[in-house]
Amino acid sequence: MKTFLPFCRFWLAIVPVLFGCLASAQIRKGDAFTMRIDSLNRMAFDEPIGVIKTADAMLVAAKKNKRTVDEGLLLQVKGVAKTSLGHNTEALQYHMQSYQLFDSIQNNEGKILALINIATVHLNIDNAVKSREYLFKALSITPQGADNYLKTIYVNLGVSFTYTNDFRKSIHYYNKAIPCLKRENDHNGLAVNYHNIAACYLELKEIKNAEAFELRALEHYRQSGSKSTLAMISLELGKLYTIDRQLDKAHTYLQMGGKAAAELNSPYYRETHYEYLATWFEAKGDFKQSADYWQRALYLSDSIHSDETLQTSVMLEQQFQSGLQAKEIELLKVQKALDAATIGKAKVWRLVFAGFTFLCIALLFVLYRNYKLKQLSNQQLLHEKDQLAQKNLQLENENILVQFETLKNQVSPHFLFNSLNALASLINTDPQKAVQFTTAFSKIFRNALELKDRHLVTLAEELQHVNAYLSLQKMRFGDNLKTEISVPSSRMNDYLPPFSLQMVVENAIKHNVISSAEPLQIDVGVRDHFLVVTNNLQPRQFVEDSTGTGVSNIKSRYKYVTELEPVFEVRNQQYHVELPLIQEE
Repeated sequence: MKTFLPFCRFWLAIVPVLFGCLASAQIRKGDAFTMRIDSLNRMAFDEPIGVIKTADAMLVAAKKNKRTVDEGLLLQVKGVAKTSLGHNTEALQYHMQSYQLFDSIQNNEGKILALINIATVHLNIDNAVKSREYLFKALSITPQGADNYLKTIYVNLGVSFTYTNDFRKSIHYYNKAIPCLKRENDHNGLAVNYHNIAACYLELKEIKNAEAFELRALEHYRQSGSKSTLAMISLELGKLYTIDRQLDKAHTYLQMGGKAAAELNSPYYRETHYEYLATWFEAKGDFKQSADYWQRALYLSDSIHSDETLQTSVMLEQQFQSGLQAKEIELLKVQKALDAATIGKAKVWRLVFAGFTFLCIALLFVLYRNYKLKQLSNQQLLHEKDQLAQKNLQLENENILVQFETLKNQVSPHFLFNSLNALASLINTDPQKAVQFTTAFSKIFRNALELKDRHLVTLAEELQHVNAYLSLQKMRFGDNLKTEISVPSSRMNDYLPPFSLQMVVENAIKHNVISSAEPLQIDVGVRDHFLVVTNNLQPRQFVEDSTGTGVSNIKSRYKYVTELEPVFEVRNQQYHVELPLIQEE
């Protein structure tokens, strides 16, 4: 039976945003403009695109009329809407701006609300520890009796402990939120909170408790009418009944949740709908349909992460271009100053020659004075040129970083493409194993998306990723794929670019025959300052399609981090690879 946590985490992470944003009306009451903001809050998850457009227009009015509180609230509205669309980087920026505004005017309630929403975004990007820091900070400045804020903080704390698999502590904080929710008659909040408790019980294998709390959540949904809450609860009931083998009932709830997900058009809801349908088809024994839905979910998940990466790359490029234009303007100013100095010098010389016959002593004085002025001016201009040269060098280094980020972004498509080839082969030969392969692969690929944002990883982290990857390949090749990894523990803290060893192993599997008659042996060890990888050479006649970036990508990335170069060559009927290991200075 598949683990439930990766799928339920999404619901646990995004729903507290709704709790956070609904607190805004308490900051300023009795104002039509602010009531409109509160209305946008309630619509942020169901209609994010329209909410963003309206919030932009209202922000113009708020700034013009110097309504700082409303400006801070509208920034948070945009942050919540961006979260709904999967744009977490932008969401975090809006909430940070909102916190700075409220802090500048000493508005405690606004600061609490901003801290809660910042914590929620960190939950959405799987940073539970960072999220808890902001939540406890919010709790420290929240007065007793402020139920609207306390319920939100408690729910988010429950979520953060769910992310670290401490489900009993999660249930503790969810239960602390219930009295606050009841006092406020918050049916949507109660629905979400009961759903969170149900998800924890499901992780603890307490199916009956999970079902009871999920049905209780559904009762409160009927009094709130939120589409996102309906999608969340019905999809989780579908998952629960699939695990409990009540497949007809599971299908009914999955259909209900899928319809709500389609109306919301949120990538997170649609991804989870596909994952749960894949689980349901697997339980029915229809492995082909199950594999199809797993692939849909995987592609949707990859597109969400790709959007975030693309936005970051565009932002870096814009910063680089802006900096370059600013330096060009400064260079023009310096050139203008040089021209002005030259003109001034000519004028001085004309005056000197005109007065030569009258004041020889004055001439000497003027010459000496001009010499000193010229010396001082030249020293100042040289100093400015040195500063500009240093800034231009900094810009060149930033450009190198942009190029390095581009090389890193090639790694995920290379890994995805080659793994999907392996999956296609398994679907034709062993559909059930293909489903197991897809489940394990989705977890590894999520881990790969986290590692690829780092310039260097430890050898221990790389070996952990390689071992997980080899376990996938052994599903496909069995005992025909043999590996021997012998690395001393003293070298585990050495560094290398992420996925470099995995790509070498991946290329060995892709380019060589693997069969019972000709098994493939891959050996990994350490010699001096290099990680040595060898395999017996038995080339395939036809090689699977790939992105073609493996070896060249490894070589290019090493150029940016060390002067040592990797080695790729054939020795004694074996393919021999040496990857430099970088030691911490």
